[in-house]
Amino acid sequence: MKRVLPWLLPTLVAPALGAWLYVLIAANVVSLPIRVPTFAWLIAGVIASSLASVVGVMMAATDVALLKLKLREPPTGWRVWLMGIAAPMPVLFAWQKLVRYAITGWPQLFISFFLPMFAVAIVLRVVLGTRPATWR
Repeated sequence: MKRVLPWLLPTLVAPALGAWLYVLIAANVVSLPIRVPTFAWLIAGVIASSLASVVGVMMAATDVALLKLKLREPPTGWRVWLMGIAAPMPVLFAWQKLVRYAITGWPQLFISFFLPMFAVAIVLRVVLGTRPATWR
């Protein structure tokens, strides 16, 4: 349990922090119309953090798969926090761009929802992850 907790807790919590950060930046950069209530970013944050929980689970599954294949070790420390906070930003950005394809049918919805999460998890874990001890 001591070896799992420094990896699993940030993997599941940091994407929610990153999602809130993305929503906060988007709410301040994009000017909202006058009729939109000021707490609209709170609603967006709740929705984004619930989607970020799926990103966290996807990253944990990616870590387990990469560990099983002996390609990467699960990150710990500042790396896992950095990856977790950074992960929702490209995913939410990709969802904004892919939303027009998602309304054409269920397969497109499934692909446009899970493909960005899977791609970001793989890229972050492979690029910023640590190699197994057997490779050193």
